[in-house]
Amino acid sequence: MLAYGSEAVLSVEVALHTHQLTTFQEALNNAALREALDLLPSIRGDALLCEALYKFHIAQLHNCAVGIQPIQVSDLVLRCTEAVVCAGEHDKLTANWEGPHKVRA
Repeated sequence: MLAYGSEAVLSVEVALHTHQLTTFQEALNNAALREALDLLPSIRGDALLCEALYKFHIAQLHNCAVGIQPIQVSDLVLRCTEAVVCAGEHDKLTANWEGPHKVRA
């Protein structure tokens, strides 16, 4: 009997000997865990490569759909702030675009 009248209950895996409990071998399990840790950098590298290829493919699809729009004198345009700010001043809450600016020449 535990506190406040509750009773302790054993889970099914402890009360009955399942196949997983009877065939468990700690040495083989530890060896498999070490092997998985050794393969982790390789798996991460493959995932980064797949991510880069996916982003490149999406960028190509986007760039094919975006048409070039000619800019003429007296048009209003926006300027990307990443190109003009000093290193370290551009963070998450900084505006991505500034303007509008009027094209003079």
